[in-house]
Amino acid sequence: MKLLQPAARILALLALAGTAQAAQPPCTDADFEKFSLYDAAAMNTRIPAQELRRVFSEQFGLEVGALNHLHARCNYALSARFTTQEEWNVFYRESLGKLKDFCRKDGTPPYCEEAMRAEGPR
Repeated sequence: MKLLQPAARILALLALAGTAQAAQPPCTDADFEKFSLYDAAAMNTRIPAQELRRVFSEQFGLEVGALNHLHARCNYALSARFTTQEEWNVFYRESLGKLKDFCRKDGTPPYCEEAMRAEGPR
């Protein structure tokens, strides 16, 4: 009986986590564009995570917490969509391309110099 109690608690926590995720708004197309820029900058620059979140929060007009939630929602959605490393590599290359396009238009963000030199996954 004692073994069932911890197992029941774990199942209840998993159900609660699933309910909480289902209650989150989906990753919209606009969210996805922001996510892909942020993700590409995070993977292709050496800017500390906290500073990068601050820069992108200001750039997108979001609170840092809202950017974190957007990142979690879109990352969760992509994890469900992509099943192979090649699919992820294509996403990463496309995201880096979008980031470079953005930096060509506005090279002022501190991540642009490093991002323009990045090559991404092969």
